[in-house]
Amino acid sequence: MASVSVNINSKSYGIDCGEGQEARVRQLAKYIDERMRSLSGNTGAVSEDQLFVITSLVLADEVFDLREKAANSNGEAPSTEGYISEEELKAIVDKINTRIKSITKEIQSI
Repeated sequence: MASVSVNINSKSYGIDCGEGQEARVRQLAKYIDERMRSLSGNTGAVSEDQLFVITSLVLADEVFDLREKAANSNGEAPSTEGYISEEELKAIVDKINTRIKSITKEIQSI
């Protein structure tokens, strides 16, 4: 068993993993940290626990979307049909960020 230290949201965590998996664990932790930092800039003042929950929900949503796309592709190469422009993607991300802020305010008022 190997152990690796990762930093997420400016905190260090010791993680046990399989031998040879250290680089992958660091890569995953870096991705989570980047997503969390991105979301923290858009959610306003929330507790660290709430930020972890929001980040987990966003990442789980991504996984579910990818699973659906994979299940619907039937092994075919992805089509470029349905792809959106960078501007459209930015507009979608802005809407999502607005929604996250709204949800965060609702959570904080509880």
